[in-house]
Amino acid sequence: MASAQIGMQLLHGTDAGARRRFVTEIHRLRGVAILLIVGAHCYQFFDWSRHPAAEAFFKDTFDNSSLIFIFVTGFLFQHTEEVGFRYGAYLLRKLENVLVPFAIALAPALLYAAFRGRGEFAVVPPWGSGAAAYAFFSLVYPGQTMNYALWFIPVITIYYVFSPLLRAFDRRHWYWLLVVLMPLSVLMHRPTYAYGHNLSLAAYFLSSQVLGMSISRYWTATTAWLERRTVAVSLLFGLVFVGHLLLADHHGKSTTAEPFETQGADGLIDWIYVQKLLMVAVLVGFLHFTRERSARALDFIADASFTIFFYHLYFLYVLRWVTHFGPVEFRIDYFLVLFALAIAGPCLIVLAARRFVPRWSRMLVGAN
Repeated sequence: MASAQIGMQLLHGTDAGARRRFVTEIHRLRGVAILLIVGAHCYQFFDWSRHPAAEAFFKDTFDNSSLIFIFVTGFLFQHTEEVGFRYGAYLLRKLENVLVPFAIALAPALLYAAFRGRGEFAVVPPWGSGAAAYAFFSLVYPGQTMNYALWFIPVITIYYVFSPLLRAFDRRHWYWLLVVLMPLSVLMHRPTYAYGHNLSLAAYFLSSQVLGMSISRYWTATTAWLERRTVAVSLLFGLVFVGHLLLADHHGKSTTAEPFETQGADGLIDWIYVQKLLMVAVLVGFLHFTRERSARALDFIADASFTIFFYHLYFLYVLRWVTHFGPVEFRIDYFLVLFALAIAGPCLIVLAARRFVPRWSRMLVGAN
């Protein structure tokens, strides 16, 4: 399909042919996304002072992979909620399948803070210093706890709350607004997950959420385009990635200290955002070409992705405490051990939940 035809579909049409079927490519993309997110957290356990080039490579490869996870969230929202959307039922499903397992996953971090001291995770909530105030604060801003990866859940909950607006956006085909939202993210940079930054983070990732929705709506057109251009997009991604790796002074995510700040200390352009969007296109194209092939391990990781997300940091810290590990000088074998443990541990939790509490596994650990 020609680019002009796809453009007309994006502006005026719909892509009803691929509606509400299981999309293997996107399911597996979620598995790849969680692997990248875990990789980003594993490399932070090392001292890179003697390996600056490797550190730059790891940062540019793994950082800001939450963007891919949110892209998948947007895709699945449009794909599953286009017809028969009921706001109350939708929120109830998210409460049961996301927020309850999130609260359960946060509990060990709260217990650690209560019994062992908060240490590097010490935070004084602005509304009080008691246990209840700290617990509530941690639910809203879990990035301030040991399990700092959980900052993600309150941020995407903002999208759940405003889902009727996203549905209206989809019904009116306002995807042309991506020409505003994407440059906003590029110039805004990614905020930290400190107190007060949830709305700012939601604004930064909104373009990825909406892009995922748009690709779902025009899925057939998108895959037809990628079938002819995945190689070209891959070359473009490679040029941007290698060029940035060789020429840039800053690597990894570009962050800002203040909410809604448009330029931090890491430069005007958030290049890691641009790279990750190109990576999404490459991954979707590759997964589309290989969708008929068996990939049982990746499919299982995709099934367990939320459980891996919820619990992988605990396994990393347990290994660090047991072995008095870190920060130590980077070694690829150490990295691979950390990475394998961070994936395998939560996967065992999923298998145990399937075996012993299959009816409640989704609510308890975030995976069926």
